Amino acid sequence: MALFFQLNLHEFLTTVGLTLVITEEFGTEVQTYWAKSEFEELGYALDDLRSREGLTGAKGIGYVDVINKKVYSIISDELKNKIEEWAKLKKIDAVIWTDLKSNFEEKINTEFCIDNAMSYLKNLDNEEFERAKDYILKAPTQTQTQLKNEYLQYLKFKL
Repeated sequence: MALFFQLNLHEFLTTVGLTLVITEEFGTEVQTYWAKSEFEELGYALDDLRSREGLTGAKGIGYVDVINKKVYSIISDELKNKIEEWAKLKKIDAVIWTDLKSNFEEKINTEFCIDNAMSYLKNLDNEEFERAKDYILKAPTQTQTQLKNEYLQYLKFKL
């Protein structure tokens, strides 16, 4: 299964953090990990992921319910269909994921592009730089995005 990811900025604790979001506009198709939920009912699995992500309300968690033919997500119908086909192939009743939109422009006041994201990362204070570096270095090996690759090249010269 391949999904598309882009840099997303969100606030957690008291500092700005980085996370990957599913996007087709600026993303890179990458292989992803998946795991079976310990919950038998979709509602409980959705609540569990929402809680782990620190989200409240119904938004922020996407799903494809193959059995009941229900779908909720901000991603395109094409990508939702791709996820549904993958679920059927794997004989999975439902697929859930963190369904956040990019808020780069909202947080940084400039549109997302690789150059702007790199500029943001290069100008972080020491604590935020270390957090961003740790996050990017801990991303799974197969998560190879253009931004990650450029950032890793930058780190080679910085360190």
